[in-house]
Amino acid sequence: MNPSIIIEQTGGFTGHRDAVYAFEKADGPLRFFSAGGDGMIIEWDAVSFKSGKVIARLPSAIYALQYQKEKGILFAGTRLHGIYALDLNTQKEIARIDLPSTVYDIKLIRNTTLAAALANGYLYFISLEDFSILKTLHPNEKHARKITISADAIVTGWSDNMIRIYDIHSYEEIYSFTAHENSVFSVTYINNGKMLLSGGRDAQLKCWDVAHNYELLKTIPAHLFTINDMAVNTNQKLFATASRDKTLKIWDAVSLELLKVLDFGRGGHTHSVNTLLWLDENYLVSAGDDKLVKVWNITY
Repeated sequence: MNPSIIIEQTGGFTGHRDAVYAFEKADGPLRFFSAGGDGMIIEWDAVSFKSGKVIARLPSAIYALQYQKEKGILFAGTRLHGIYALDLNTQKEIARIDLPSTVYDIKLIRNTTLAAALANGYLYFISLEDFSILKTLHPNEKHARKITISADAIVTGWSDNMIRIYDIHSYEEIYSFTAHENSVFSVTYINNGKMLLSGGRDAQLKCWDVAHNYELLKTIPAHLFTINDMAVNTNQKLFATASRDKTLKIWDAVSLELLKVLDFGRGGHTHSVNTLLWLDENYLVSAGDDKLVKVWNITY
């Protein structure tokens, strides 16, 4: 591991009453939202470390957040009640998109459409103009777990061990392949979209070559248990992985070299680390089953 990386835990937030599952960037530098099993959405300021502001209290656990910044609308994907659309300017709920199963992930597509991954194996594509359902896909009965978006593709991870990739315009499937020995919990692009990373319940980190039909480039036994989430910093030099093994790890995004392990002994979490968010090229936030939100300043 590279000793030149310097990591300082610059602060932490308490406020959630249950596990934290989702982050999203908010307006302003180093501001962000968190949400979790308590149904609360809280806005934090990683500069001042002031107490968080509760944006909403929903009647169900929240597993995903997406912010349509231009309109000030925050979307929350929930366990029981579909997707809520919250207008942060008026502090009101403007819509609820009823869906038939738990929403594990949501992602904005070209700021006109919202993609949703559901526990019943459906993908939904929802118009942001009137919140109508544009298209549904049901390739499998297993959970649709994770979504990541590139300029031309929608990548999805599934509990049947598969990655399925769809054209961003037509929603037609263009690739599908068995990626892990168990559920695929996380997918993200690195190196400006040249490579795709995936992580699963098998604790393996895999790297796929986008230009060569997602050929497998490397497999790394990255964690002891499920890789719950991955995130890349804004200058594409570092990425982080979060795991049920209670650790988060920092990696070089070019060499895929492990740089640092952040566990409880180094100021990390006491339980499963569920979600990550880079606020810029240096600041990373993490959270999990210990209900804590931690902020890390990472220089490399």
